[in-house]
Amino acid sequence: MYRPRLLDSLIEKNLSLLGGVYLRGPKWVGKTTSCLQHAHFAYKLLSRNDLLTVQGLYDVDPSLIFEHEPPILFDEWQCFPPIWDECKIFIDANHAKGGRVLLTGSNELSEEKKREYIHHSGLGRIATLFLRPMSLFESGESDGSVSLQSLFEPAAKVNGAKSNLTYKQLVHLCHRGGFPRSLELPYEEAGFVASTIIANLTDNLGFDEEGGVGLSKDRMRLFLSELARNDCTLTSYATMLANIKGEENFPVSQATFERYRYFLNRRYIIEEIPAWSSAFKSRVNIIASPKKTFIDPSLAIAALHLSEADLLSRPADFGFFFENLVLRDLQVYAATIGGSVFHYRDRHGLEADAVLRLNDGRYALIEIKTGGMKPLLEGEKHLLSIKEEMMAYNSTVSDPSAIQALPSALIVIGGVVPTGMTTKNGVHIVPIGCLKP
Repeated sequence: MYRPRLLDSLIEKNLSLLGGVYLRGPKWVGKTTSCLQHAHFAYKLLSRNDLLTVQGLYDVDPSLIFEHEPPILFDEWQCFPPIWDECKIFIDANHAKGGRVLLTGSNELSEEKKREYIHHSGLGRIATLFLRPMSLFESGESDGSVSLQSLFEPAAKVNGAKSNLTYKQLVHLCHRGGFPRSLELPYEEAGFVASTIIANLTDNLGFDEEGGVGLSKDRMRLFLSELARNDCTLTSYATMLANIKGEENFPVSQATFERYRYFLNRRYIIEEIPAWSSAFKSRVNIIASPKKTFIDPSLAIAALHLSEADLLSRPADFGFFFENLVLRDLQVYAATIGGSVFHYRDRHGLEADAVLRLNDGRYALIEIKTGGMKPLLEGEKHLLSIKEEMMAYNSTVSDPSAIQALPSALIVIGGVVPTGMTTKNGVHIVPIGCLKP
């Protein structure tokens, strides 16, 4: 049975307004299944038969490819790159009708192939959307009693929101991850999907023509482990490289390291949360390093071969994986309400685990804690300190145009939270098991 995704409404909207949607995302995330809910016909280009059909029609007359009731899905379109421009031509010819074409892709086309085959960006014709692993609201573990968007309103209050998620359950959810197939597996097989993805990355490099040939599975394991050990940190790649060289006595150059990182980035396994910069600070005082994360916490856990028992016995380490889960959910929700996720840290030690900026310019500073009232209140203190520093800066500014806009919301997202609340200082404390867009 299909589990609806928050992105479904955006797929339908963009199909109607522009005519085409390109849905990116890692393998096993549900791109094909989601697009099939909107398509009337599909070419699955990983299938040799469908690929040969499209290639044959393209050689005779490309317009013949589109002689089906639209929307038409081209699943894993990068298997036949010329189809991109043909989709744009088809949409142009039928633009008034809308809802023409869907494309999916599990990895980015190389720059060389883009230059060779792609002559139109798709701007104004094909919307690019990113499908992530399922948020807790999509998978049913969040009851959705607190709307993230509503917390931006001045009068917003959180009163008595309660989640039934225990610490042990949070460990399980991080270990399981948000890949749709993982939700269908027995409880004891929670990490199977993530482990399979990691194994495929390391063991099948030679079958990947887009950058995998020549990569070593032993080095890939080392790189994945090092990235996982630094999940949700600002550790530089230079430091990670030094760690690999020092701890493993493994000779590897910066160029080689970058090749492996590029490979993982293009397959949407790892990503960077950019730093949020603000007018009230000079760039000199802002730590601009991106936060390194995995697309899903289960992948980091699988890369380190950790069990749920391991995570339960190492709460400090689990905190980073829980942060990864919350960042995953925030990015899913941000895409729905029109926003972007950043992180903030300055050289004076003030930091926010996440900054959610809406497209209208409003933003929220967010701290992430696994739970317990003391850590939650420490998160509140951190956020208030940042806001106070902004206010102090504004009091010294003579030019009104230089005044820094204050955050519309201060939010602490917790795992195990006795009761969600808005504190007397106006900080919202929200259980992750109650959050929705």
